Amino acid sequence: MERFWGTLWRDLVEGAIFQDLDEARTRIEHFVGYYNFQRTHQGIDGLVPADRFFEASAEVRASIERRVAENAHELAMQGVPRKSVYVTGRVGGESISLHGEGTKVVLTDSKGVREEVDLEAPGRRQDGEEAPGESVLDEVLEDLAEIQKGDAGTDDEKEA
Repeated sequence: MERFWGTLWRDLVEGAIFQDLDEARTRIEHFVGYYNFQRTHQGIDGLVPADRFFEASAEVRASIERRVAENAHELAMQGVPRKSVYVTGRVGGESISLHGEGTKVVLTDSKGVREEVDLEAPGRRQDGEEAPGESVLDEVLEDLAEIQKGDAGTDDEKEA
């Protein structure tokens, strides 16, 4: 805890100018989120505290190392870094890893089972699944837009 307070002081408070107490609270709240979910910590092997709290540290490290290695290969071959996307954590008691591969999103569970979804795949969707960019809410949104247009009409049009 002492380490946290020292880091908070050095990295934020010492150089900050707060307009009022509410701004200080808001900015400290943002820093705590950053500290726990984004800032890596040397004392826990380069992970973030949330990795340890949610017991996902082994999966996080494996996912990061795998994605870094794949991106390094891409850099060696193409010379242009690929924007990487990955999420690793736990859903219920199950460890999962989610990452992008080109136009695919890949979900891998703790047993190594992969499920791929190609966001640009042509053809039919399974079980009434909709194509990317379409939603069952589209019709509802269109109806709401029509209602809103009606609200913008004249009083005579509204009465009709």
